[in-house]
Amino acid sequence: MRRRLLCLLMLCGLLSGCGSPQRQEPSQADDADEVRATPAEETPVSESAPLETVTYLPASLIQELRNRMQDGSDSYEDFVPLEVGREFSEKEVAALAPECLNCENAVSAVYSSYRAVDFDNDGVEDLFANRRMGNGTMGMFLEEFWRCLPDGSYTQTDSAETYMRDILFISWEDKTYFLTVQHDLLSKSGVSQFTFTGLGIALLEDGQRLEEAWLTFDPTALWTEGIYDDAGTQTGWVEGSPKDREISLSVYTRGINTDFSLPVH
Repeated sequence: MRRRLLCLLMLCGLLSGCGSPQRQEPSQADDADEVRATPAEETPVSESAPLETVTYLPASLIQELRNRMQDGSDSYEDFVPLEVGREFSEKEVAALAPECLNCENAVSAVYSSYRAVDFDNDGVEDLFANRRMGNGTMGMFLEEFWRCLPDGSYTQTDSAETYMRDILFISWEDKTYFLTVQHDLLSKSGVSQFTFTGLGIALLEDGQRLEEAWLTFDPTALWTEGIYDDAGTQTGWVEGSPKDREISLSVYTRGINTDFSLPVH
């Protein structure tokens, strides 16, 4: 009997402890992870894909892009003050990397522009080629990353077929990142309008994308308003969106989630 009573008392003690667990002090490492992922003064990027899914890109940069999407300071022109690198003429490219001018893609392109930039942060200036591959309104482009090797020659290490986006290299916390401003070209009542759809940011290593993150929002959440002249003819339209619209985050990391291709849009 005493034995059964003792077991009953122990069971009651366990049950009472379930409702009020003892408080455990977080470790220093836990504090660091929490601050990096969701700073108290900022809102998480997305509940469905939190910042913990980002391995190499800095959380501060992801949050900066999200803030810009919310306050409207996310156009190509808004990012130009952060731009790094320098424009390269075909004459300069011919002297340093003639293979970049003589390759099949260069010959078939409508035109190409070049930029000298250390895109993989190894301390050596590389070469980026952006080639327009057609004259359609979709704006088909081929982006090529040409890495400078120790012997001074260049080799293509990465590329992407893209459309409807503006690109530039930016500096953040003393590192270079590849930024994409994605948009659509829509038409309403015969009036064309560029529509912003999201931002992409990539970190390169050894000439290839190590990690790329995309911040996008649901375009159906937009509201639109037509612009008319004095005669009542529509000349354009403007768009807007609620500031609390959800921004989703998707991440590609080399060697971790490589079971899908990099998103173009």
